[in-house]
Amino acid sequence: MAKPERGPVPTKWVDRSFMPAVIALMLFIQVLLLSSHWVEAQENNAFKNYRKVGLNDHLLLLDPQLVFKKVQTDPAIEEADSSEFGDEFISVQCGRRTLVIGFSNGPSEDPNYEIIARKDKKVVRRNIGATSLAVSSSCQIYAAGHTDNSFDMHRKFVITDTAINEVRQPFYLVDKVCPTSTAATLTTEPCGKGSVVATLPKGAEVRVLLSEWFLTDEYDDKHSNCKSGDGTKESYLVSTPFGLVGWVDTTKGTIWGTPGMPLSCIVYNGD
Repeated sequence: MAKPERGPVPTKWVDRSFMPAVIALMLFIQVLLLSSHWVEAQENNAFKNYRKVGLNDHLLLLDPQLVFKKVQTDPAIEEADSSEFGDEFISVQCGRRTLVIGFSNGPSEDPNYEIIARKDKKVVRRNIGATSLAVSSSCQIYAAGHTDNSFDMHRKFVITDTAINEVRQPFYLVDKVCPTSTAATLTTEPCGKGSVVATLPKGAEVRVLLSEWFLTDEYDDKHSNCKSGDGTKESYLVSTPFGLVGWVDTTKGTIWGTPGMPLSCIVYNGD
């Protein structure tokens, strides 16, 4: 005797309680992918026509007009005993100036580029902490990366006969969404000065816009204007979900899991 066919399962028997969570998860993944693709697109658009050159398992971006070659070492590297950069370097010709560029992850995972610029008998050099580096046809250097600093910092360097200098910016762009690890107070001036714009509870999401760090010397030493009894704090310009803008004074978190307070995403990546 044939078994009776089963009809559709009655609606009341189907458990759909998990559907909101599934939909939320799918939306979150889509937003995450779109966000990561947008950031990647922005970085690629800045140097989309540049050539990607391998350097010690890393990439160097070069303007297509530049002439380059791979070299084993450089006298300036040898004199400084910079063996951490291995034996692979890129030599780039920029007019009368020659750049020799090396890359190293450092002894404690501190990615950095070694730049030696030679023009006639004049030689200048500089170590730049970064995870990506681009060189324009006019020998201007663009560096980015969250290494030995508190966020993904974007900088520009120019070469003279006496030094490789960072170009002074009024602020550093951060542009990062950040939950507050403690209550946060927004003020009209950096370092907690001025009048109060808003007070946010722990767990509120803000967008960190700018950093008030300023350049102090040729060794990349930067210091905040904000001093406190337990050390140096940093001020960041942030916007609230509503759209209010103000400065927040925060400590730096650590790569070992301690968040910045109150800006949890401000984490110093370095020794």
